[in-house]
Amino acid sequence: MIRTIIIEDEYFGQELLKKHIHKHFPNLLIVGVTGAVDNAIEMIHAQKPDLVLLDIQLMGGTGFDVLKGIRIRNFELIFITAYNQYAIEAIRNDARDYILKPIKIHELETAIKKCVDQIKIKNQNGKENTFTVNTPIGTEYISEDSILY
Repeated sequence: MIRTIIIEDEYFGQELLKKHIHKHFPNLLIVGVTGAVDNAIEMIHAQKPDLVLLDIQLMGGTGFDVLKGIRIRNFELIFITAYNQYAIEAIRNDARDYILKPIKIHELETAIKKCVDQIKIKNQNGKENTFTVNTPIGTEYISEDSILY
């Protein structure tokens, strides 16, 4: 399961993201939801998520304030916001994607798939003798033991 935190200040935005995730992404486990900068920082440190869905405008500051407050950042990041003017700053903060509201489900699916692929690669790096191969159906992980020639 991919541990996921939703950081969104609007209740209906939180509920919409939870609904989309439960319906379309059964491999994502929501381990926290908040709309405030301070709570978000604490939640990330405590829960150690694999994926964070982050809004720009939050209670007590911005999504960038959250990122500045993180000691160790070891998660994939998708910004989901109504503001298009922060895209460059999001890229500079290593966001995997930047989705504008209202959310289009195919954009969310594409962004989450990119993150899931990166998380799998990170997890495979710890396993010895495994190769990552991109195929038409997605990324596959092949152990050296299974290769005959």
